[in-house]
Amino acid sequence: MSAKKKASMRLTIPITPRAPRNPLVAVAKLRQAGSHRASRKTERKTQQRALKKYLRKDGLPTTERLAT
Repeated sequence: MSAKKKASMRLTIPITPRAPRNPLVAVAKLRQAGSHRASRKTERKTQQRALKKYLRKDGLPTTERLAT
C-alpha cells in the first residue's frame, strides 16, 4: 500500500473535552477537616499555665512550691 492510502485508512477517535474542574474543590480538600474541639495536648498546656499562674500568686518560685 502506498503511504497516501495508509494515511486515509487511519482511524480517528473523537475526544470530547472534559468539563472544567471546580477550583474551589481543590482548596476545600487541602483544608484540614476535623474536630472543632481543642486537642488534649492544648487542654493540658492551658491547665499547666493556669496552675503556674495560680501558684505564682504566692510570690514563691515554682520549684520551691512544688518541693514543699
